Amino acid sequence: MSGTETQAGQVHRRIWRRPFRAGRGTGLALALFWCLFTIVWLGRSFVDGMSFFTFLDESAQVLGGRSLDAGGVLYHSFIDSHGPFIFALAQAYGAVFGWSIPSGVRGTNIVLTVVAALMVASSSALAGARARLWAVSLFCGLLAVVWLRQGFYQFSFYPISGAIASIALAGSVIPACRARRAGLVPALVSGLAVICLVANAYSFAPSAILFAVSAMLGPSPAGRRGGLEGFLAGLAMGLTAFCGYMRAYADIHGYLAFHFAENQFVYAHYIGASAAQFWRSLLPSLTQSDRVHAIAISAAAFGAIALLIRSVRSTQGRPRQLLSAGAMLVGLMLLNGRGATTFQDGTFLYAAMTVFSISIADLLAAQSWLPTVPGTVATAMPVGLAMLIARSALYAPLGTTGETLARMSPSAIPGESDAPVYRLIRRVAASNERILVLSYDPEFYQRADRLPMDGFYAYFKWDADYARAPWFGRPHDLCAALEAAPPPIIKLDEAGTWGYRPRAYIPCLDTILRTRYVEQSGIPGWSGHLYVRTDRLKSAVEPTLPSSGRSAAR
Repeated sequence: MSGTETQAGQVHRRIWRRPFRAGRGTGLALALFWCLFTIVWLGRSFVDGMSFFTFLDESAQVLGGRSLDAGGVLYHSFIDSHGPFIFALAQAYGAVFGWSIPSGVRGTNIVLTVVAALMVASSSALAGARARLWAVSLFCGLLAVVWLRQGFYQFSFYPISGAIASIALAGSVIPACRARRAGLVPALVSGLAVICLVANAYSFAPSAILFAVSAMLGPSPAGRRGGLEGFLAGLAMGLTAFCGYMRAYADIHGYLAFHFAENQFVYAHYIGASAAQFWRSLLPSLTQSDRVHAIAISAAAFGAIALLIRSVRSTQGRPRQLLSAGAMLVGLMLLNGRGATTFQDGTFLYAAMTVFSISIADLLAAQSWLPTVPGTVATAMPVGLAMLIARSALYAPLGTTGETLARMSPSAIPGESDAPVYRLIRRVAASNERILVLSYDPEFYQRADRLPMDGFYAYFKWDADYARAPWFGRPHDLCAALEAAPPPIIKLDEAGTWGYRPRAYIPCLDTILRTRYVEQSGIPGWSGHLYVRTDRLKSAVEPTLPSSGRSAAR
């Protein structure tokens, strides 16, 4: 019976291979062509993203970097709820390139994505040329599908965290699940990435811990020496760098107060974060706003299945490797702990595509009966399916369709503007003076070429809630700050943010504007509310040019 089965299997393999009699070299050439195509496709997306539509949060990160470059202290003179890593990247960009082209900071995403792609290509979880070509093809092709649509081109902590998570996964974590020894350098970079992930957002700490556990559990005893030591060295280097940066450029008590306490105990109530929301996010939906998230859920599911199949087969189901794979997969899901289904799921989407790319490529390459040509076609199918699913999805975070975007003018991260309202501001406020914009318009500071007043580049309803019960000895009371040192300029958006009007939650605002400021009217091209402090009213008047050279000489 067994001999009959063996003979039948051989006949089946001959029949399957017959339509694909091309030599091994031809098959690898096709795989290489497909890989190069997806790399070029992703590169084109990189170029398009450098001048694609901006989101206010990008200017907030840039503003933070500019403030730190000017000598500010993170979480003290510049207060924001995000983690320090993205501000460190912005600060480094400004120190090297300056701020004449703010959109250039988006190159950070490209650099991290290239590093992630190299980690995928060199991952020790993969064996053989075709496995590596297929993994890179899947990785680059899937990223190209969502790069513009999901806002991966933006200088935002979601895609940046996704790239960091992917570096850790490809370098050490997925190889550990497969009982493969990671090289010293990839392991070190992976350990460093785990710390960077936490430095970008404390909410990623559970995932980072599980990734670290997975990386340290996975390798067999014989293979632990280089990989494990490198990973631990990376963790130590990352932790040392984090502590050094916080000591030099940030206020640690402010970090705990504004990044952790305010986010966890105040802001969380405004975004509806809950366990129920998280579990609902695990159910894919094909509504326009959730289609890209459906790609993320599908990639995570199929990637997990492929990984578990390979782990069980190659390790004979040893508990150590299964526990490693389980820790990694739970950590992957927790990357979207808030249960978001639009652009806030960017970190999870990025990491899920990494797990899918490596696991599927590894599974396909392990089938010795599968020729390279149909295997390459098989890797193109998920990319094509992702294109079909995402085709009618909304562009996030703008929340609009491609047809609508085509009728709009691109708006990259803005720089200094010469519009009349911004010229007025530069006359009233010297270059070393600070202004205030309420409640949230970081682009205004960019166009005015002025930094925000200490501690207040924005002031939301949840900031006012926090101010009533501050943590770690770090108050954040705008009324007290305005009484002590009113800025020369206040720009006010009456509508506020998310429907919360500043006048409603800042009790002193009406009185201060009425007694210390005068609203400016008749500014060409300006219909907003701009207030100049009364002692600066003369500076607000634009000087008239002399009528002749003789007048100028006099």
